[in-house]
Amino acid sequence: MDTIRSEKRFPLWNPYVATGISVLGDPLSAVTYPPYLLPMLAFGVPDGWWVVVWLHAFGAGVAMWMLLKKILDSRFRGNDNKDSGNDNKDSGNDKNLLALWGGLLYMGAGAFAARVAAGHIEKVLSYPWYPVFLLLLLRKSALAGAIAGVVFLTGDVYGLLFLMIFYGVVWVVGEGRAVGKAALAFLAVGAVKLVPFVRDVLPVMERFGVFDPLRGSIDVWWSWLPFVMPLGVSFYDRPLLQRLFSFWYNWYEYYAFIGLPMVFLLWLPKIIKRREVQILLLLAAVGVAFIARGSAYSPWYGLAPILTWFRTPQRMYGAMTSVVVVLIVLCAQRLKKRTVLWAMLTVTFLVSGWQMTKALKPPGRVEDTQLYRIREKVPIVDYYYGWMPKAP
Repeated sequence: MDTIRSEKRFPLWNPYVATGISVLGDPLSAVTYPPYLLPMLAFGVPDGWWVVVWLHAFGAGVAMWMLLKKILDSRFRGNDNKDSGNDNKDSGNDKNLLALWGGLLYMGAGAFAARVAAGHIEKVLSYPWYPVFLLLLLRKSALAGAIAGVVFLTGDVYGLLFLMIFYGVVWVVGEGRAVGKAALAFLAVGAVKLVPFVRDVLPVMERFGVFDPLRGSIDVWWSWLPFVMPLGVSFYDRPLLQRLFSFWYNWYEYYAFIGLPMVFLLWLPKIIKRREVQILLLLAAVGVAFIARGSAYSPWYGLAPILTWFRTPQRMYGAMTSVVVVLIVLCAQRLKKRTVLWAMLTVTFLVSGWQMTKALKPPGRVEDTQLYRIREKVPIVDYYYGWMPKAP
């Protein structure tokens, strides 16, 4: 970014990664993703990064609101002939409140806040696109492939894997269509990065593979815990939790706090007959099984050898959060009192604000070391990168 801003040119080669890597073909880079590139160029680093964070936080809320509006519209449409005009108006108001509540819930969820705290730029960028993908998936639209292409441009290869898993599951059960068109849509959007990756990166570099692909799994019966536990390194690093729950690897990967609204999932049996609920539950089940990849009972356990590019199974929580929030809102439709909905909306607004601003571990110094290096334009040539040159 500094090269583009100071020298007014776009470098095609990054010499600071191993022996060098194509800028456009870098699988972990987001320079081909305009909502990231443009704010960074306009405001610089790190100020542009915070613009990107808040832009994507707002985008995540809007995307979830759009998804819920579409799903709730289909729910209320079936009652139009039974209700009076006033009842329809009341139902519409309730629907709007529920959609707004779900948007706030998703925007302020721990899965987003923890990725910001961890500095996982690519996962922050892909977070708003999960609800859009779910919307197109439920509508059987080939444009879901285009959204997968956008996620590929963000540099979140894990997010791309999770979207492919979701699409594959829906296709297997007969709900997915137009696979060829979806693939073409993906290629049309992602070609600007895919072509240089295949041509310039893949032949000379390989995934850094000294890690255990099963490391960081969570057993199925504990998979709900990250959704209800508050953020805190001290919490996840407790020796007792490390022994009981395997919380011993990257605390921010587990954190996906939603909190008390998880209680609404107890009403799932009441709405189980709805098509979209069945699909979402299937996606949730597959996601939980993926998170438990380190256990022999998981269907993903035997696939671990072909997933060596993808470590840390609990990274699925980022994609799972969108599914869980939609299920929570659909269950909350059974609430009848408007005052309860307004109370939920208010509390969620306050909790989300706290989570986005206060839940992260405070820095121990006036200015973080990394920010100091960036502001002073100190080259960093020894940072971790997930790919390395192939052995001759």
